[in-house]
Amino acid sequence: LNPQDCTEGKTSAARQSVKDGESVALDLPEGTKAIRHLSIQVDGFEREDYADIMRALDIEGTFDGKKCIYAPLADFSGAGMGAPKVDGWYLFSDGNGNVKCRFVMPYRENASIRISNNSGKTVNIGITAVTGSYKWDENSLYFHTSFRSEKGIPLNNNYDSNENLDWNFMTIKGRGVYVGDLLSLYNYAIDWYGEGDEKIWVDDDTFPSHFGTGTEDYFNCSWAPVVPFLTPFGGAPRADEASSHGYNAFMRTRNLDAIPFSKSFRYDIEMLSWNLGTADYYTTSYWYGDKDCTVNSTK
Repeated sequence: LNPQDCTEGKTSAARQSVKDGESVALDLPEGTKAIRHLSIQVDGFEREDYADIMRALDIEGTFDGKKCIYAPLADFSGAGMGAPKVDGWYLFSDGNGNVKCRFVMPYRENASIRISNNSGKTVNIGITAVTGSYKWDENSLYFHTSFRSEKGIPLNNNYDSNENLDWNFMTIKGRGVYVGDLLSLYNYAIDWYGEGDEKIWVDDDTFPSHFGTGTEDYFNCSWAPVVPFLTPFGGAPRADEASSHGYNAFMRTRNLDAIPFSKSFRYDIEMLSWNLGTADYYTTSYWYGDKDCTVNSTK
């Protein structure tokens, strides 16, 4: 795996000033190919509007007529609310409006990337993609990005209870490979919210294939609360307060430990905290899947 930007292939680009309610689209070269590198450039905004604008720009990727990517640009970048800096092998954001994605995105006949502006502002948006040849076979899958959100999720602090809520991070039906995720949230509780176990169910599991020990362990930071950090494999792009109150973001890409599934994939996380409260969760999943895969996204 090469973490550097790919420059070999055909470069396609589109750029324009986009008003509120409008979009800019980039149609990719036809034929059996793959996007090897995708970059988005957003500028022409006031700095104080940056966080709201990046969350109000939606990225949509359509491959062979199927919408496979649909998420806020801030979340697609692996950063979440505020679109802070991310510096991973697959995902990058400079915290100023420049986003890069290095996941390979194959297609058989045609593809397009679209950015829609719902920010209430006019901004300049550029899309640049490098495409190269790709050999499609029976094992080939489409790249997906799915977004899910819910506000006011109850946090329980009863460690002896079997009735803690298992909140569904994402459920996918069909054949595919799960390659990463972002948890962006607002924590209304006074302190740490992420003590609950994460559970991943693959295909016909009667017990989770992965049964973890908490948000901080799943996202490789250990001990809570956390401070912002970045690694090639993920990190915590945002942690507003030492107590974990307020906005937080955790990102993980599965560079060496992707999860294949033949029928279904379900990721639940237990809402167990140090103190009672609520949280707003915004989750983004990166995965590959057949054209007929379905997902319970909210976009």
